[in-house]
Amino acid sequence: MKYGLIFDVDGTILDSFDAIYYSLDTVLKRYGVLDFSREELRSLMDYMSFMEIIRFLMEKYNVDSESMAELSSQYVNYFIESIKTIMHPFPGIIDLIHDLSFHFTMGIISYNPTFILQEQVRHFSLDRYFKFIRGYEEIDGKKRNGINEFSRLYDIDKGKIAFIGDQPKDIIEAKAAGVISIAVSYGISRIDLLKKESPDYIARDPQHLKSIINEIFHYD
Repeated sequence: MKYGLIFDVDGTILDSFDAIYYSLDTVLKRYGVLDFSREELRSLMDYMSFMEIIRFLMEKYNVDSESMAELSSQYVNYFIESIKTIMHPFPGIIDLIHDLSFHFTMGIISYNPTFILQEQVRHFSLDRYFKFIRGYEEIDGKKRNGINEFSRLYDIDKGKIAFIGDQPKDIIEAKAAGVISIAVSYGISRIDLLKKESPDYIARDPQHLKSIINEIFHYD
């Protein structure tokens, strides 16, 4: 019998919040924005994709539309560099993924632009474990589209697929696609916001995540 696991990346596999904040804050300061806070970014990331956040910030801080491409390009340059210098996997998550890869068909779905996701995958050698990797453009901005494609491509019933993410929008997308939803509370979003979306399970750390996956699928 086939089972599938699909992971979000930022805040689930990779501890990338500091890298995202550093990259955005550095660029916004160039446009005169000096009061962009970590908490503001955290609240935006709960429900918005990368491109939605960029558009929102440009409107809020009155950055002209002609500067959007330049701002986005500068952010990308800082973020890609931070993959090597600031970003790192959460403790224990790579060992868990390695173990799971022997038992599950596994995928990654991210709201990051595809070329950024590919840099993350390459730098952290995630392609050793994941057969299915989809970024923002490839899912038309909705993770449910990627989940549906994964189910069709590998002929896995949705009742035997779990989506694992750290933000309320991940839970919303998992439920919309009809798969098992597992929230992780060690990532970016606050646990009260995760609970509000009623995920099927909440994992407090990678070891707890392993126990939940085993409880669901009895693989170990």
